Amino acid sequence: MQSQSLIAVLMLALTLTGVSQSPGTKLWEFTAGGGIGSSPAIAPDGSIYFGSDAKKLYALSPDGAKKWEFAAGAEIRSAPSIGSDGTVYFGAEDSKLYAVNADGTARWSFPAGGIVDTSPALGTNGTIYFSSGGGKLYALNTAGAKLW
Repeated sequence: MQSQSLIAVLMLALTLTGVSQSPGTKLWEFTAGGGIGSSPAIAPDGSIYFGSDAKKLYALSPDGAKKWEFAAGAEIRSAPSIGSDGTVYFGAEDSKLYAVNADGTARWSFPAGGIVDTSPALGTNGTIYFSSGGGKLYALNTAGAKLW
């Protein structure tokens, strides 16, 4: 189910910010440029990452302030995954898997031959696993090179 373009406070933010509030207390809200069809990912520093139909990946601080946004080539429906080095991996409907540095700059993109609307899984050795609408399962290294 896709939400409106307004993402309300994530209950995880209560824990991340150390705020002692009653469950369900709204801490902040953020208006994205389009509908939000991806689940958020939370980094160890509390940064919140999610994609939108506005073809953007957003990074928010735990207090809801926008840190940066990254423009992809199409709508983002996959939940991002965060590597141990802070790289954010996500797929988009332009048939690419993206890798974005923690500061919002592009690292690389990989052409998957079909829509990438599933969330990438990260192996303990850094291998990035994902599938595409083209019916393929991929494994990439952290430099974006196809392993298989």
